[in-house]
Amino acid sequence: MKFFTKQLWESDQDVDSNSDEQWDRCLKDYLAQLEPLRTRLAEADFSFFSAPDVLHGAELMELTVRDGSRPAPLTDSPRPWLTVFSHPVQVGTIFLDAEEEFLWTLEYSAVRKVVIDFPSDSRFRYENGHGFGDWGYHELSETSDGWLRHEVLFASGSVLLFEFQRVELKRAQARP
Repeated sequence: MKFFTKQLWESDQDVDSNSDEQWDRCLKDYLAQLEPLRTRLAEADFSFFSAPDVLHGAELMELTVRDGSRPAPLTDSPRPWLTVFSHPVQVGTIFLDAEEEFLWTLEYSAVRKVVIDFPSDSRFRYENGHGFGDWGYHELSETSDGWLRHEVLFASGSVLLFEFQRVELKRAQARP
């Protein structure tokens, strides 16, 4: 996380800090680096990534990593390991928003990097027996060689990081 760091989040808890000014500056800098990515995303997806606290307080319900290079289902005869994709890994996440109203699904494809920092060496509010904790903030950026990178910081101090080429965002009612 470059903009919405653990340190920034911690400073927000200190009533004597100037965290409002820091947050405003970080948000401005984040949005400036995000703007060139607008043409690579659907408008609704860009709006989601433009709001670093859109899922503040959300809970990670599911994290799935799929290796798309499997040559055949187990029910079929084996065949050579061939794939038309240079990066066949896919990642799926499902988050329940803080109000428990919506399930947010993020599907990443053409994934080249997956980092799960849990529990982080640099823990924030982690206690043994707890999971990732609430979604805090997230950032979308571009790597030096043009890949997209999405990072999510959780209240525990844990971080999810994915580098990918495509992302699909869906929102559905959590309860019928």
